[in-house]
Amino acid sequence: MEFPPDVIDRLHKLDEKYQAMGQNLPNYLDGLLLSNYLTYWDYTHIDKLLTLQNPKTDFPDELIFIIITR
Repeated sequence: MEFPPDVIDRLHKLDEKYQAMGQNLPNYLDGLLLSNYLTYWDYTHIDKLLTLQNPKTDFPDELIFIIITR
């Protein structure tokens, strides 16, 4: 399989970047192969954080207080 020139160019730029940091690009590429797809929502767990908001009254400002102070 041959890669288009723009992909080859990006790989060279990544290699330069990691060499400048004293790192090895193939190691990072191996990590990409082993990692699972991760969405922003999976990473931040916003749904779990929202369930932690547990007001004790029906006063609307209480929810605002909880959101701001957490």
